[in-house]
Amino acid sequence: MKKIQCVLICGAFSAVSSGLIAAPDEGDRFLAYGQIGLTHDSNVLRSATDVRADRIRVLAGGIKAWMPFSLQRIDAQLDAQDVDYQDLSSFNYRSHRAEVGWDWRLTSNAGGRLAWSNNRRPVELKYLTEAQRDVTNVNRVSGNGFYRFMPEWQIEAGADRSRTDHTLDSRRFLDYEVDSYSTGFRYLPATGSSVALTWRHLRATYPNQQAWLPPGGIILGIDNGYRQNELNLSTEWQITALTSLHGNVGHVSRSHQQVSARDYSGYVGRLGVKYQLTGKVGLQSSMWREIGGDEQSAISSYAIRKGIRFEPSWSISPKLQARLSWQYERLSYVGGAGDLLGIEPRIDKENQLSIGVDYEWIRNSTLSLSFGREHRDSTGVNGSYDARTAGLSVKASY
Repeated sequence: MKKIQCVLICGAFSAVSSGLIAAPDEGDRFLAYGQIGLTHDSNVLRSATDVRADRIRVLAGGIKAWMPFSLQRIDAQLDAQDVDYQDLSSFNYRSHRAEVGWDWRLTSNAGGRLAWSNNRRPVELKYLTEAQRDVTNVNRVSGNGFYRFMPEWQIEAGADRSRTDHTLDSRRFLDYEVDSYSTGFRYLPATGSSVALTWRHLRATYPNQQAWLPPGGIILGIDNGYRQNELNLSTEWQITALTSLHGNVGHVSRSHQQVSARDYSGYVGRLGVKYQLTGKVGLQSSMWREIGGDEQSAISSYAIRKGIRFEPSWSISPKLQARLSWQYERLSYVGGAGDLLGIEPRIDKENQLSIGVDYEWIRNSTLSLSFGREHRDSTGVNGSYDARTAGLSVKASY
């Protein structure tokens, strides 16, 4: 981490010294917002047996600023939340996401981005098997660059390092560090669309071993570290004036140094379509097959996720918008401890439905009302649940 931070700092100093970064111009920008919301949740713990309802108050705010310097641009962003449960106060938390970045350019055909970010957020309670709050803290340093060697073609390369830590002692074995490196080509036609082919190598290390007690044996330490290679084809393509396609498809190969039963090799991808049916009605949809996600911070080292999502929206008037969202996802926890015993992996099937309306009652201020329902069928003990939510919030932007 110190080595990468030095690269960022020294790179910025070098750019200033060489005159690449000029004095600020009149393009300086600043955005800010504040939000307050109240939500009633019928099943906070997402449990089949320990069903507890509560009222949740959320205070949120954020700022974003960016400043161009000649060909360069510096930007910074901070979003923060304070979440308070009326009765279940032990689940209160504060979260934030901060990022500072430099979009650097040597010429119009050569440049990239250097960035640092810190993300503190809770693990969703539906992924926890114990009634305690766990918060992850993720530090990340990243850098990438490109060189456009032809009007419609460019070569790209990048590297990043991240570290994830947990506040809950019982989940410290899931703390991990990731180093990744990537390279590839991108096609950029004059229409504004893009297609990229990228190879990425990833190395994950877990400093704290997972304790495992085999039947009739002694406690052993399991190393969850792995190596992963990915080859992805991604696109952002404007099919027509009303329809766009975005997403990626590729192949992932993951190998574990100690527990080969957790190895994975297969195809992954996420495809999304955005379609404007009429001037007032739009539809976004997506489908995916992915390895790993939020559950990586809770139940096992990874799961295979397969899902689909539909999000229609309706602009009733210039100030009133209606929205609906439905999602189905199947999670197979093939990276769990059961692999060590030859036990069939836990399977979760989740359905989520939400509807809402947004009303701009005064300029830059929005009043939102939403209702949601979640249902999960699970082969895990106490893993199935039903939950309903209703929320009201006010957001003001500057």
